[in-house]
Amino acid sequence: MLGLLLILGNLSNTLNQQTSLIKQFYTKTESTVDYQYHVILSDYIKTIGNIVLTDNSQTKPEKSAMIRAMTQATLQELDLESRRYVVMFLYDINLLKTSSKKQLPLFFGAFLTNAKLQNLDLRYANFQGADLTEADLRGTDLRGANLENAI
Repeated sequence: MLGLLLILGNLSNTLNQQTSLIKQFYTKTESTVDYQYHVILSDYIKTIGNIVLTDNSQTKPEKSAMIRAMTQATLQELDLESRRYVVMFLYDINLLKTSSKKQLPLFFGAFLTNAKLQNLDLRYANFQGADLTEADLRGTDLRGANLENAI
């Protein structure tokens, strides 16, 4: 009986240690994933900022195509909260503050599933064909936005 109790005690200690190691692993994994999102977002902001502010070698259509491609690729790689920061950044650098005729199609066919886009000014944004499934758009101004074929 004493041997059985010792075995159960050792087994319990082993399970507790393994549980602790698993928790540590997931905590490290979470912070690694958060760091990866941070790096992706930082790289995007630096690159787009440079294209918009300094690169005069490309024509406007080339710049627009590059910004759109980078935006869509970045949105697919980011978590929900970081997607919001991409949209806010684009608004802050005046790429979303134009009339419907001048609006860049940055979100055309974009993957914005579950994105947290509440309380943003997205007037005239082109979401044509975009996936906005379960996106949080509470309080967001979408007047004049193109939502044709958007999900």
